[in-house]
Amino acid sequence: MKIIQKYKAIGGLALLILFGAVITACSFDEQVDPNRPSLAGVLTDASQNQLNNLVVGVESAMRNSLPIQTTGSGTMARELYLFDADPRNTQDLLGANGISLDNNSFYSTAPWGGRYVSIKNANILLESVENTEQVTDTQKAGYRGYAKTIIAFELIEVLKSYNRARIDVADPDNLGPILEFDAALAAVRSLLDEALTDLNGAGAEFAFPLAGFSGFDTPSGFAEFN
Repeated sequence: MKIIQKYKAIGGLALLILFGAVITACSFDEQVDPNRPSLAGVLTDASQNQLNNLVVGVESAMRNSLPIQTTGSGTMARELYLFDADPRNTQDLLGANGISLDNNSFYSTAPWGGRYVSIKNANILLESVENTEQVTDTQKAGYRGYAKTIIAFELIEVLKSYNRARIDVADPDNLGPILEFDAALAAVRSLLDEALTDLNGAGAEFAFPLAGFSGFDTPSGFAEFN
């Protein structure tokens, strides 16, 4: 019995020594999750690479909810019919038995939300550009011109579908009002004018690559898209 207790004591002491060695020998470095980078990391002195990643995020988000918008508008226009498990595709969207569209269904909320995700990303890019010294003023003008043009484009898409839009969404805690078509369109035109001024001061080349804008991937070319 004494022998067993002796071995238990020795084993416990060995484990304690091993645990202490592990604690003193190891350290943990803080790592940034590349799939979920922190917002603070790009809003304070962002590098050019970080700004360029934000550009990619803006462009990628432009595709959000486009399939739903396409099938929804296409069904209402009788250009296509989507037969799946959701009866709203063949009832709501076709106005079966005089039914009206629901302003809280996927075909209403998804396109609206998708556009504003892209706008949110563009606003983050604008804020990051203003808070960094890692790029030149000319390069900053390119980022601003790009972001403002995309915001205007997305707002036009909202107006085409909903006939109204919320223009001022830069501060999520202090959102602007939803404007009717004419007032919203005037605000969009003003934003496009600002973007054009930035693009005209952005030099000959952007500091970032653009996919899908062949022939319009320079400040002067993108100004034509603007």
